[in-house]
Amino acid sequence: MTLSMIKNYRWLFLIVLLALFFRFFNLNETGLWMDEIHSAIGADPEKSIEQVLEYCKQDQPPLFFLLLHKWYQALGYNDFVGRLFGILTGMFGIIGIYFVGVEFKNSKVGLYSAFLTAINYFHIDYSRQVRFYPLVFLFASLSYLFFLRALKNKKPLDFLMYALSTAALLNTHYFGMVVFASQFLIFIFVVFVNRINDTKFILWSLSSATLAGLSFLHW
Repeated sequence: MTLSMIKNYRWLFLIVLLALFFRFFNLNETGLWMDEIHSAIGADPEKSIEQVLEYCKQDQPPLFFLLLHKWYQALGYNDFVGRLFGILTGMFGIIGIYFVGVEFKNSKVGLYSAFLTAINYFHIDYSRQVRFYPLVFLFASLSYLFFLRALKNKKPLDFLMYALSTAALLNTHYFGMVVFASQFLIFIFVVFVNRINDTKFILWSLSSATLAGLSFLHW
């Protein structure tokens, strides 16, 4: 690890600390509002997995509810524990968007992206709620991170990680389909504009996208 990387990670650490302050400040000043109560009911630790899945049919795909269900079972069933899940996934999202910026341009863009996310009102607000939005942001960031890496590096591991992160996104919120569709359009644009005829790359790309799509068939 170079000195430059160490410096960047120190800045990222400070940004995460700043983000934590904003998200923990007066966290329990108010109780759960209606949508948070729906999340808490759906992920009730006393429910069986089958009951959680049945509940999700009237809301969103089940990954968030299943993770929150296990989280409650491990740490307790109360407002703070539920909101803590959102805060932690939000923190991972800030780290994720840093690496997206690094992959897209450089570490400076990554740090700016992380800082703007850390102080963004909407990200702060949603990270303080027992809702799926911070998890959507995290998986969308990871999906685009490995999408970019796969386009640039063409390594099998990046294609696999893209498939897994995109599958997680699709199974967390229906808006994941918008991200998935946008990536397909970008892929088509890149292939045609750059006249890519690398058969192996195209097969890896289509295979990873197919794997991500197939993960959603159960729903």
